[in-house]
Amino acid sequence: LAQFGIDNAVATLGTATTRAHIQRLFRTANDIVFCFDGDRAGHDAAWKAMQAALPEMHDGRQLGFLFLPEGEDPDSVVRTENADGFTDRVAKAESLPTFLFRELKMQAKEKGLDDNARLAGMVEELLVEMPDGKLRDAMNADLVQFTGLAASRGKSGKRAGRARNVKMEKPLTERQLSPLAQVTGLLLQNPQLAREIDDVDGLKNLDIRGIEVLGELIDKIAAQPDITTARLVESMRETKTHAYLEKLAAHRNLGGDETLSAQFGEAIARLFAIDAEQRRSDIIEKLAQASGAEKKALEQEMKDLLAVRAKALRAHEN
Repeated sequence: LAQFGIDNAVATLGTATTRAHIQRLFRTANDIVFCFDGDRAGHDAAWKAMQAALPEMHDGRQLGFLFLPEGEDPDSVVRTENADGFTDRVAKAESLPTFLFRELKMQAKEKGLDDNARLAGMVEELLVEMPDGKLRDAMNADLVQFTGLAASRGKSGKRAGRARNVKMEKPLTERQLSPLAQVTGLLLQNPQLAREIDDVDGLKNLDIRGIEVLGELIDKIAAQPDITTARLVESMRETKTHAYLEKLAAHRNLGGDETLSAQFGEAIARLFAIDAEQRRSDIIEKLAQASGAEKKALEQEMKDLLAVRAKALRAHEN
């Protein structure tokens, strides 16, 4: 597209569109048009992108959806139709309401749903994710036309039944990250930091819940030293921790360029200290019943652990 003079386009390069992507795009422009293949996979990807975008749809922002003919991609279309043809397609992209209701009709048909009340519920489950504003009010009006039913709304404009079941959780930017989350987040955002880990095997074998995920990331970076953040996160898509890793990858204020190495090293040292403290407690219990050679071995292990802990404390103080 850039070769044909269309310089306001970006690609996610193989990863799904995330809320972090949407937030970054909306800091640059108020109108976003998604361009997907016209097959079922393309529509499914568009649906996921829409779900990620709904919480960011404040007044003044617009979302469009462009689906290309089967077998075509942006490159083939722009080469055939030139920039004018492609930008004309962009201008005619479906609006958010049009796309949402058309897709829901298709989904309802596939599921054999003809109950308007159930369809209204499907719509409301989506609209409740949107911030209050003119767009959401307009889409609620569309809901009435779509189903013949008015939206069920609470005092804040959200469904009352839904609000009671929402578990409020502080976003990552508002709560203290654990040392493991700090190491993982810094590594996701800066895969090159993996080269600065002195004791990879020791780190991967720490007795800390979730350390295996960090170990898997380290292995992936070792196999692909030039891997990007997006590809690293995407490589974990089928895991249970994927959503959390996406949040860590988008977490702000993990560290500035000048302090990345220091913060990364300090967080790793704290992980070793946590592991050492846990093992120290275990050794103390064993020492109470040990004697002879076993007791000497445990005492030496205790000394080693205390040395690790002291090193971690020095790193934290510095």
